[in-house]
Amino acid sequence: MKKELENAIDLGKSENHKESNQLLLKLVQDFPDDASINYQCAYDI
Repeated sequence: MKKELENAIDLGKSENHKESNQLLLKLVQDFPDDASINYQCAYDI
């Protein structure tokens, strides 16, 4: 999970926003109670 979150953040930083958002949405579905994932997903939108 941590590696996927870091990957999503890196994608967002490199302006691959669509891919980053898709990965973050998947992570939110898999880990709905994880505050850092929810924060990153909200921040990415």
